[in-house]
Amino acid sequence: MIEAPKPNPVPAKPAVSVTASYVGNARTMKFHWPSCRWAKKISAGNRVGFSSREEAVESGYVPCQVCRP
Repeated sequence: MIEAPKPNPVPAKPAVSVTASYVGNARTMKFHWPSCRWAKKISAGNRVGFSSREEAVESGYVPCQVCRP
């Protein structure tokens, strides 16, 4: 009996790239420095990465009042 080839699993893409300069929360619409204590609490499903502050603001996000990015 010949077995059909098994499909190769596609690795999941991270929600936020490790090179993102800012991390946004899609639920609260706030953005943070990646080192902010609140950024570390954002669930994977709500994480949004931004390469610049301007990109975050243009997307409708407001800066965090704790880390003040």
